[in-house]
Amino acid sequence: MIVECKAVAQHNVLFEAQTVTYSRLTGLRLGLVINFGERVAKNGIHRVMNGL
Repeated sequence: MIVECKAVAQHNVLFEAQTVTYSRLTGLRLGLVINFGERVAKNGIHRVMNGL
């Protein structure tokens, strides 16, 4: 599993694309983008899957 940690005010789709690239290069299928800049923690967690 790839875990990408960010601390920005707004989520950007480029974070998910970056995580997919990392997962392709490593051969892993699951990644998480966690943004610690969100007001509510559950809104800052995005699941990214590669090849499923």
